[in-house]
Amino acid sequence: MLHVYSDPVHGSPFSDDGSLSYPFSISTEAQEANVIIRKLFLRNDNSAHSYSGVSIQPVDGGDNIVDGNGYGWKLQSGDPEPSDGSWALISNGNSIPMSNISDTTTYLPFWVRVEVPEGESVKSFHKVTLEVTFTES
Repeated sequence: MLHVYSDPVHGSPFSDDGSLSYPFSISTEAQEANVIIRKLFLRNDNSAHSYSGVSIQPVDGGDNIVDGNGYGWKLQSGDPEPSDGSWALISNGNSIPMSNISDTTTYLPFWVRVEVPEGESVKSFHKVTLEVTFTES
């Protein structure tokens, strides 16, 4: 199965079963507009399977915070960290293709950029997920 990690060396995969036992989380002091950028990694945890047609997309469960109300979630694959100019060309809520994965030693890097509008009160959102789609063989 494919999982998302924060660290290719010391990390555990983020929970993906809805339990929030180890969620991907961000926090911000939203008195001013904020941009949070995090590097994450995608890894195959099952050597018996290969994955192709892999893509990742942020999904907000209907809260309209991935691509609306001043909030924005953007993704970009690869290294190094995208420049401000590169981020500006990406639409909120975008889907990114990832390389095919057939081994358990490869950690594919990707970036998450979350934009929080200025003056927004502190909130917790529990419905945003990084949806990974793929074909398993």
